[in-house]
Amino acid sequence: MGFDATDTGTGYVTVRRGIPEGAERRAAELYWDAFGVKLGPALNPQDKAVSSSPPT
Repeated sequence: MGFDATDTGTGYVTVRRGIPEGAERRAAELYWDAFGVKLGPALNPQDKAVSSSPPT
């Protein structure tokens, strides 16, 4: 019996490709937190890197 990370009682985890609609900004924030030190010089400022709209 494995750990049920989904809290559904099934014992299975569903893996999907992509980011759920509405979670894009939070995903960008998490990505920035994880990789901002290395990506900062290319993507600064942070508010531009985590922008909810595509670059113009």
